[in-house]
Amino acid sequence: MAHHPVRFYDLNAAYGEFSNFHAAPVTLDGHVWRTSEHYFQAQKFISDEKHYRHILGLATPREV
Repeated sequence: MAHHPVRFYDLNAAYGEFSNFHAAPVTLDGHVWRTSEHYFQAQKFISDEKHYRHILGLATPREV
């Protein structure tokens, strides 16, 4: 049986919902994050409130 890799780079293709860019808000650390990419990138600035909040407010994961 052949195995095929699961790819989730294209939001409009199969498995796109597994992408960090998929619009699926999540509540973590007392905030609602628009995508998991927002949360992931904000963690790089956990000690920098200004940048952390800036990322939280960005509209799209591409902006993040």
